[in-house]
Amino acid sequence: MKRLFSLLLISSLVLTACGSKSHSESNSSEKKSSESKSATDKSESVDSCLEKAKNKPTAKFKDNKFTSNKFDIEIKETKVVKPDKYTDSKNPNLAIVYKVKNKSSEKITASTAFIEAFDVYNDTKNVQKRLETGFAEDSDLYKKYGEDMRNNINKDGEVTGVRFFEIKDDKKPITIEAKNPDGYTTKEIGKKIIKLEH
Repeated sequence: MKRLFSLLLISSLVLTACGSKSHSESNSSEKKSSESKSATDKSESVDSCLEKAKNKPTAKFKDNKFTSNKFDIEIKETKVVKPDKYTDSKNPNLAIVYKVKNKSSEKITASTAFIEAFDVYNDTKNVQKRLETGFAEDSDLYKKYGEDMRNNINKDGEVTGVRFFEIKDDKKPITIEAKNPDGYTTKEIGKKIIKLEH
């Protein structure tokens, strides 16, 4: 009988110790899980901040001045000019004269800087109709500013260039909308609206 009692006592002590260990392991497991969740939340928070920073535009466009990390552009003049006499199109062109300053050591031309910085379009009821590149190589503006358009600009160098866009609908204003050349963003940076005179 004493033997049976001793056996039961030892068994209950062993079970109590195991239960305590199991409870301790359970608490430890819950703590690790909580710490892991906290680390995951912090990681997601950092990722979220990085994503927001990536989507925040670094470029600005105000008062005809476009600034970015890579280059700056100032729109100097916009005017309507006749089409090139050597082209089939009889539509006039919008000439945009602008100055580019290269702020980086990257290769950039006046032509590529404009393409990276702006979209030019007619805003219609249903779509933003992009304007096609126009031709006015025989114009005085091209003779004055066209020579260095495709040459690489040195760091801190400045070049004045001109771009032509064919006007197919002169009743609607033309929008020059800035975009972010330093990375993708859906946020609007700024725009210039040109009303054509009749």
